[in-house]
Amino acid sequence: MCGICGFNFEDKRLIRQMCDEIKHRGPNASGYYTSKEISLGSRRLSIIDLSNAGNQPIYNEDKTIAVVYNGEIFNFRELKEDLLRKGHRFYSETDTEVIVHSYEEYGIGCLNHFNGFWGLAIYDSKKKQLFLARDRLGINPLYYYHDKGKLVFGSEIKSILLFSGIKRKMNMDAFNYFLTYRYIPCEDTIFQGIKRVMPGYYAAYDLKAKSLRVSKYWDIHVQIKKRNEDAITKDIIAILKDSVKKRLISDVPLGVYLSGGIDSSSIVAMMRDLRAGDIDTYSLGFEHDSIGNELSHARKISEFFSTRHHEIIIKPDIISELPKIVWHLDEPMSDPAAVPVYFLSKEARKTATVILPGDGEDELFSG
Repeated sequence: MCGICGFNFEDKRLIRQMCDEIKHRGPNASGYYTSKEISLGSRRLSIIDLSNAGNQPIYNEDKTIAVVYNGEIFNFRELKEDLLRKGHRFYSETDTEVIVHSYEEYGIGCLNHFNGFWGLAIYDSKKKQLFLARDRLGINPLYYYHDKGKLVFGSEIKSILLFSGIKRKMNMDAFNYFLTYRYIPCEDTIFQGIKRVMPGYYAAYDLKAKSLRVSKYWDIHVQIKKRNEDAITKDIIAILKDSVKKRLISDVPLGVYLSGGIDSSSIVAMMRDLRAGDIDTYSLGFEHDSIGNELSHARKISEFFSTRHHEIIIKPDIISELPKIVWHLDEPMSDPAAVPVYFLSKEARKTATVILPGDGEDELFSG
């Protein structure tokens, strides 16, 4: 992941402070753009094109458009070929640069061309517009504050709170949602005045009028068709394999969180079918826990697909780490998996930069 932040005024000190606050999202590089009407910041985790040419912000040819971005565009190579035919010129091999030229070519409609996940901010100096957008399912976070002519945005709430104009007050409506659903499902956050860009939405900010327009660009449309089970099975396998294949585009080591369940085991199976060589898998177990321990299931899958398996055992005394875990969450969220995922990620990061988890499959295949 990477981290982005910014606001509609110039403050070189604040933009650096905001970037420093989310350094954990992008330890490889930082980048800034500032003018009288805009400040943009980026913390980069290098995944595609590890050279300095991939550092953000990324610009178009005449530097009238700039982007900071957190995510990955899986079909960037196909889009790049099309944009080259249309006369666009590129100076890097990163997927980020495709976003700039796609916006230049298609405007806000560029979002409909992207296959991937993102939280992005595009500054258009000609149109005097700041354009924020989040991917269709909201895989990557993006928050903003808008009041009294000030717009501040970021990948994490903690960086937005560094702006002194925000009063740290609890949003009681959002708190009620949390008590009801164990998370906050709406555009509001636990902090008054700070909102999230919802999945499948964008926010266009007019820098002259200082007005914000929030719109939906995507929604799910379900068509029920009567089909036999064999045809459905073939389609599911084909879509799953294609999905895994797209996520293997990386210039850095990647691995899989393996629990031994259908979701993560399916990902490992697809990876083994798609590539030769070592596949790193990671499993977590708690010391003195023989009932809830998934290690034996994961070990069987690892042996079957010949992965390079890493077993991580932690002690149940995790109280000392809870403040840091909560700090990373930004908002109240009653997902007990946040605790083991924190420890698993901490260890996996020593040997992998990109991880494929089974989260999306877990929901689709009913856990």
